[in-house]
Amino acid sequence: MSCGVRAGDLVRIVSLAQNRYRVRRSTWLLGHLARVLFVPAQGVWAEVELLAQDLPYGRGREWQLHVGGLQVVHAEDIDQVLPARPPRVGDRVTVVRLFHSHARTQAHEDVLLSRRGVIVIVWMLRSEYALVELDEPPPTLPDVRRWSFHIDDLHIQRIEPRRDVGGPVPGVGLGADGARHAITPANPKVASCGAAVRPVVIDGWSPPFSPALERACPDCADKYCSPDTFAGSR
Repeated sequence: MSCGVRAGDLVRIVSLAQNRYRVRRSTWLLGHLARVLFVPAQGVWAEVELLAQDLPYGRGREWQLHVGGLQVVHAEDIDQVLPARPPRVGDRVTVVRLFHSHARTQAHEDVLLSRRGVIVIVWMLRSEYALVELDEPPPTLPDVRRWSFHIDDLHIQRIEPRRDVGGPVPGVGLGADGARHAITPANPKVASCGAAVRPVVIDGWSPPFSPALERACPDCADKYCSPDTFAGSR
């Protein structure tokens, strides 16, 4: 018997009517997005995992639900319904304001606005801050490349590694002209296109290469990536 829901599908919980009494009482589940983990070959029950970032205390993430109450979300709609994940190391950012950052950062607003860079550290104080390594330092402070910004002051492009490529995810290397190239751990000083590069390494980690990077090498992008590779980026 085919129930129309398969493992790996993204679904929205739209009804609890056909579920067991305990589940029917959990009306807070309605409207949540979930990933299907398992569907038996015969049967109408699916194991699902909720995708919400933060669930109320004591509420489980994995549920067994009747497939009649699950609505499959199609691929073309995924970007609109998936919850955005928190910022993390490797994400690309643009400084769009300085309303929430430290006063010492706000003092350089005239040279920091519109600057682009990559997140190298994310940490929690009273609010969430990120340490960003700028692509180009401010002309008045050429030796200061890393700055601390409040997350709300940044436009964040969430970069995801390619998932359909075997072997290690390519890192980033800088060419002599400032272009961003794809590198591998086996030969980090030579890009995939053959150019000599300087590896971008942060505490032993290299940000993932992306065709969305500013001045990304088109030859490296053609080899490792395609525009839909980073569909999770926003």
